[in-house]
Amino acid sequence: MIFHLRIPEVTPATTPLDQLAELLRKLSMTLTETVALSAPDSGRSQISLIGISQGSNDLAFQLDDSLIPTYQEIAGSLATSDFSRIPTLQHKKLLDLEKLLKINGWSAILDANVEYGIPRAEISLSNPIPPMSSRRLVSGNAELFGQCIQVGGVKPKVKIKLANGKLIPSQTTIPVAKEVATHLYEDVFVSGEAKWDANSWLIVEFQLKALKAYNLPTPIMAFQKLASLVGSAWRGIDASGYVQELRYGEEAT
Repeated sequence: MIFHLRIPEVTPATTPLDQLAELLRKLSMTLTETVALSAPDSGRSQISLIGISQGSNDLAFQLDDSLIPTYQEIAGSLATSDFSRIPTLQHKKLLDLEKLLKINGWSAILDANVEYGIPRAEISLSNPIPPMSSRRLVSGNAELFGQCIQVGGVKPKVKIKLANGKLIPSQTTIPVAKEVATHLYEDVFVSGEAKWDANSWLIVEFQLKALKAYNLPTPIMAFQKLASLVGSAWRGIDASGYVQELRYGEEAT
């Protein structure tokens, strides 16, 4: 996916190169903060600068497909001023990016992308990012079941994809990361300490502490369990006739 970042105040004659480079570095960190590894077999970096328009205030980037959900959430948060759905790590990185923009007297505009349903968003004095102190977080123990899709990083990270498609980035220890890595692209059952945003009740931080054993029941096991729960309640009853009566009433018999 290609996205555009416009910085209206930036011109070649007035912009220090080191400040622009620092801006691009912080933008990259914001988008990749919760990603543990580079996208496999992509053949390119996860985020690459591929074009600069005349005046150098319109920057075009190639974004790896693995980062599209992250970009959607960030742009959506900026557009609605609701940051309860993004991880606290990315919230902090956005504040770092905003600080750099303010120091240089810049603002930044992310152009909309209709194809991916991404709204126009901006970071400016008129659209500030709320401070971390505005977030109310609730902590507690949690267990997650989902697919392990990434493991790695200098500081060990694991990304779990839940059944609803939500990606949960988590910090962990090297021994636990090694253990979880043996189940890459498999379903895993993990436990740890989570932080939920009190407004959205979405997990915004997760410290993965242990990989837990689990056994998924087979259909036969499920029916056996159901039979043990029901006991003799259905003994001697014509199940087909009973369902017919529920559907059509007594005249069905």
